[in-house]
Parts: sequence; C-alpha cells; structure tokens
Amino acid sequence: MITETIYKNRDNIIKVELRSNGIAQAINSATKITLEFGDATLSSATATTGAFDYTTYGATGRLDMKLGHEASLKTMRSGQYKARLTVFDAGYTNGRVWDDLIIEVK
Repeated sequence: MITETIYKNRDNIIKVELRSNGIAQAINSATKITLEFGDATLSSATATTGAFDYTTYGATGRLDMKLGHEASLKTMRSGQYKARLTVFDAGYTNGRVWDDLIIEVK
C-alpha cells in the first residue's frame, strides 16, 4: 500500500499512475473521481478547480491531485488515514475502486 502526503494550505501535487494488471489505464474519460479518508470525501465534482486533474495526463493513466486547499481538510487533524480512490465513468457509473492507500495529512 502506498502512502501519499497532503500538506494543508500548500500546493504540493500528488501524482498517481492507475494500473490494472500492471498496465496503466486511461482515465481521461472519467466523469468523477473521489478520495475518501477520515471524515472527508474529496470529489472532483465539488473540489476546487484543478484539485483533480485526470485530463492532462489521463490518457497515460496519471491522476494529479492538488488537495491542500480543500475546505474539508481545514479542520482535519494531522495524521495518517486509510483512503479509498474511486473513478467513475460511462462504463462504471457506480464507480470503480482503484486502490486503497494511506493519506498523511500535515
């Protein structure tokens, strides 16, 4: 399981390559992406513009997340949280869980 860090009020970018059976999967046709951890659910549908970027490098399977300015993190305690990344698209309207990961909030 991988660990990624979100720095509150900072512009750090988390870059994740989404793979299935070892092969990067195109995600540029996603309709929504969510990241759930602790009491937070961060969603590309409601996030700050640019918080989830799955179009720039999405054809190569890369998801860039710049989450440090999301309002729901402002009151979240620093620490490590088990997180679930889910991608929604026309073929997976109920969402496809890509992976569980560890998110460290600082």
